[in-house]
Amino acid sequence: MIVVYIILGIVVLALIVAIFTRKEYTIKKDIVINQPDSVVYEYLRFFKNHPAFNAWYMKDPDMKVTSRNTDGQVGFILMYEGNKAVGSGEQELTRLEK
Repeated sequence: MIVVYIILGIVVLALIVAIFTRKEYTIKKDIVINQPDSVVYEYLRFFKNHPAFNAWYMKDPDMKVTSRNTDGQVGFILMYEGNKAVGSGEQELTRLEK
């Protein structure tokens, strides 16, 4: 009977943690690039340049990538399907700020 209470306690604890855990998150990383802001901005806004530095491309160089709309413009959507480490999904360019 004690084992049942322990298992029940673990389940309840997991549910409580799930209730208070954030459902969305942001990943942020800072690096120093010795180039003018305008050069960096023009390079990063184009998804075609991302294989040079994006960790997902490095985990699966054979990842299948398709896209819709114009690269570097708001509304561009990149869809990808990779190996088990990468998975599948999409990224959309929703806003550009200089």
